[in-house]
Order: sequence, then structure tokens, then C-alpha cells
Amino acid sequence: MSFDDILSQSIPVVITSIYLLIIHKWVGKYPEPLPRSENPKKETKEALFLYFILMIVSIATVLVAWIYFPSFISESYSVNGILYFMALITIPGIILPALYVTRINKWNWEDLGLTTQVLQPKVAIAALIFALGTTGFRFITSNPEAIPPIVLILVLYETCFFEEFFFRGIVLSKFERSMGQKKALIWSSIIFGVLHIFTDFVFPILLGGNVGTVVFLGSFMLIQQILSGLNFGIVYMKTRNLFVVVIIHYLNNYLAAIIVSFIA
Repeated sequence: MSFDDILSQSIPVVITSIYLLIIHKWVGKYPEPLPRSENPKKETKEALFLYFILMIVSIATVLVAWIYFPSFISESYSVNGILYFMALITIPGIILPALYVTRINKWNWEDLGLTTQVLQPKVAIAALIFALGTTGFRFITSNPEAIPPIVLILVLYETCFFEEFFFRGIVLSKFERSMGQKKALIWSSIIFGVLHIFTDFVFPILLGGNVGTVVFLGSFMLIQQILSGLNFGIVYMKTRNLFVVVIIHYLNNYLAAIIVSFIA
């Protein structure tokens, strides 16, 4: 790998780390922690159990797609592929966790961040500014590609709402109840990053990518996604609003594509 390759992958990591330090320390305050669970170990095990089910279903989904529907993986932004993944992740990623925490743990919708109240709007504004800066950086360093409008609509659910509902609404909240805010942010962000091994490592290798290059680029992407998990976790924890973090996630990932697709 050349020095330019290392530099191009390192800069986003450094910039994101600086931003995280700012939003963590100087933008808003952390609210009162969620009520401590009477059985912290059980709370953690429940979160990891739900995560394990999601991982198993995700692995099976990828294997089935690779064997029977390879175009779902090989084609960029395949509508059929997105619909396929949406159909299979909705039960383990949305329906099952929602039923579990509302029926067994007796959570209400506000416990899941499904509320119109935003505790600290300035945190959301800071995250929005960072998303705008990230978009500008992408235009400077690369050529963002246009994405079909139908795909831009579908990924709002398939990527952003699904991930935020599961990892922030469910996992982060359970971890906060069992291990406190700081550890909850760290561990939920790590397992959020681990879920992306499919897009970071598995898909590129299945598509014939050089293993060394895939590992190099995938490692930086994994770090970046863990940092993104911290970003979304901090925003969610400080605003206690799932809709805010879904919008931030969407703009962070797709604003450049929106500009290219509809404005440029």
C-alpha cells in the first residue's frame, strides 16, 4: 500500500476522532442515566442474545443471496437486493426486539426514543454540521456517485432506521441500564462496527477483491464505523430521540449522493 492510500484512509478517522472529542466534552451535557437494572447481567445478556440472533440471520441472508441471488450482492444499490435484505432483517432487527422490550421488559415508546421531544437540540445541530462537513470532504477527495431515488428512499429504512432502532434504541439503552453510559457507548459502538464485517470484508472478498487490499481498506472502514457508532450513540444519548439520530445517520451516509442525484 502506498503512503497516499494510508493517508486517504487515515484523515477521515482523525477528523471524526476530533469531532467526537468536541461533541462528547463540549456540546451539551449527558442527561441523567437511565434507571439501573435490578439485574444488570440479565440486561446485558438480553441485548447480546438479540444481537446474536441478528448476526445469525444476517450471515444466513448473505449466504443465501450469494448462492441463489448473486446479483443482490454484486450490483451496486440493487433494488431487489435491498428489498430482500429488508424483508429478512425486519423480524430479527425490528419486530422481535420491539416485542421483547415492550412485552417482557415493559418499555414504552419513549424508552425506545420514539418521541417528538428533543432534549438538547444543539447536539443535533452539531451532528448536522459534521454531516455537512463530511459531505464536503467527500466531494473534495472523491466523486460521489448518483443513487436512484427509489434506493435513497429504501435505505432510509433498510440502513438508517433499522440500525438506529436496534443499536441505539435497544442495545445502547440496555447496556446503559446494565453498565452505565460510558461503557454502554463503547461496547454498543464496537458491536455496531462488527456487524459491518459483511460490507467491509465479506462482500469484497466474495466479489474477487484482493485479500490484502480488502483487509487494509476494511480495517480502516471498521474503525470508521465504530467511530460512527460512537457519534450516533452520543447524539442519541444526549437527545433521547431516535428520529434525530436516524436523520443524522441518513445525511451522514447519503447527503452527497442526494446532491449528485438531484442537484448536480
